[in-house]
Amino acid sequence: NKRSSITEKCLIQLRRTITPSDKVGVYDNGSCVESSGNMDRLKQDGIVDYLYHGVENIGTAKAVNHIWKRHMTPDGIKVKMDNDCFIHCHGWLEEAKEVFKRCPDIGIIGLKRIDVSEHPEAESLQYRSVLSFAMPNSPGYWIAVEEVHHVIGTCHVYRPELLENIGYLYQMNGLYGFDDFLVCLRSRLAGFRTVFLPHIRIDHLDEITGYVQWKRAYAMDMMREFNKTAKGYQDGSIPIYYGGE
Repeated sequence: NKRSSITEKCLIQLRRTITPSDKVGVYDNGSCVESSGNMDRLKQDGIVDYLYHGVENIGTAKAVNHIWKRHMTPDGIKVKMDNDCFIHCHGWLEEAKEVFKRCPDIGIIGLKRIDVSEHPEAESLQYRSVLSFAMPNSPGYWIAVEEVHHVIGTCHVYRPELLENIGYLYQMNGLYGFDDFLVCLRSRLAGFRTVFLPHIRIDHLDEITGYVQWKRAYAMDMMREFNKTAKGYQDGSIPIYYGGE
């Protein structure tokens, strides 16, 4: 089916753009038999390193947490990526790691989607965008970074010190629920900056997804819950550290 084909295309391209030492984990969120079989084949072919088959859809954040809790990379850096994004730039993850080395106050690095404008959907949160450079520790090239209020969660890279401070991804009621906005807020409250690598962009291959349809149907309820949760983080009534599920 279309969704399975998109997932396969994205995973193959992901493997092409990262190093052999970088590990790819997939949580098969209760997909059909065809999609599940395709994931098994990709694991056999070495495209996927860790594969978990879920009986039912447990949502984005819980699926990501499931893999993160079971597999720690040597450098401690974690990546959360949707299964419908296509990255064109080779070496993007190595560049993100280099930014972390140069800027210890950056907690989250994101890649920009070509198909959407990256702006917050919550009017109560102030948006800002500041272009700066991650300077080399010795003579060498500069890396442009764009500091923003949040990064849409299509592709996030997290530094290990951030996760030590805020824990795992948290989603509100339901399968989805602004976990990307909330993790950026939690990161900021923990004293870290959130940035884009503005020169590296990604294609979003599936425009109308189940998530988009679900989000439209429950938009008002989600916004109320999001604003309530965000306020709790800001006033300290909700801890920013989350142990995950």
